[in-house]
Amino acid sequence: NVESAEMPEDMSNLGNEIIRNGDNFEKFLQASPATALEWLRENDKMGCALDTFFEKHGHRGFAELDVGEPSWESDPISFLPILRNVVKNKLNHKENTKSKVKPIFKNDDELLDSLSSKLKPMTRRLLKWILPTCRNAVAYREKSKSLYVRVMGQFKTGYKYLAQLMVQENLLPSESLIVHLTHYEIGQLVNRDVSSSIILQKAMRRQKMYPFMEKLQFPEINVGMPNELDTSTPVTITNTVQATPVSRGVARGTAKVCLSVEEASENIHPGDILITHGTDIAWSPFFPLLGGVVTELGGLISHGAVVAREYGLPCIVGAVNATKIFKTGDYVILDASKGTISKTQE
Repeated sequence: NVESAEMPEDMSNLGNEIIRNGDNFEKFLQASPATALEWLRENDKMGCALDTFFEKHGHRGFAELDVGEPSWESDPISFLPILRNVVKNKLNHKENTKSKVKPIFKNDDELLDSLSSKLKPMTRRLLKWILPTCRNAVAYREKSKSLYVRVMGQFKTGYKYLAQLMVQENLLPSESLIVHLTHYEIGQLVNRDVSSSIILQKAMRRQKMYPFMEKLQFPEINVGMPNELDTSTPVTITNTVQATPVSRGVARGTAKVCLSVEEASENIHPGDILITHGTDIAWSPFFPLLGGVVTELGGLISHGAVVAREYGLPCIVGAVNATKIFKTGDYVILDASKGTISKTQE
């Protein structure tokens, strides 16, 4: 059981609970996030289902290892757009939003038979022995990542409380500034070891530069000092992009180029082919809806690859400049057996 794949299942169940027990869905789908959250809490069963989901997955969220980004449980309003998208798609496309986690092969023998290279008997026995270990390793990796994020959530809570106290003591001008200080600098401010103005000026400069730094892009592999990617060079427009296949299969559908979770919440519909820079746990709710996944970054055990395999979705990674070559609305064929995505006619 891979946690990244369990989360969309649990979110789907939460959506089903909302549909079964709620009424006046227009209020939930169209009202402000705060009003929608209040609507959920008014119903005991829906509120209980939401709390159950948060107990298991509430520590996750967008950019979850960033100490400045809130988790879903600490900021439920940030979770509402994703949940509303799940419910909306269930209401509009009931037949397409059922759980569809499925293995690509029925058993290991079928998997080994599908290999293009003929295996020697000893090699086949060795692979049959090691495959369960490899699968368990992927699951353990996901669990350890989840535990790491949960612990990080405790640090976030602690720093948030510390920031409140420091503002009360006039050590910080605003609570948000604490995430732009090092732990050592926080200690200097609390102990009043040096002039606070020097440290605070550094923090405010970092805060000002943060939006710019977030937009910088770097190669996956760097030797020596990292150099920013040169995005000024025109991208060669082509109808086909070659990448690394990580989950086999072929899918045809409408391309949806989404560079953020918010953009995906507004645009993803059942059967779409997602093309994005990369995915993390915050993207997981969209996988039950997708026909295929294409990412510019990633590897065999990256988030998108792991969840795509659990859902039996065609997926390729390392599709360089795919978000620039393809546009939302393009009709594409994703051949994850060959590692290609191509524009085609409907």
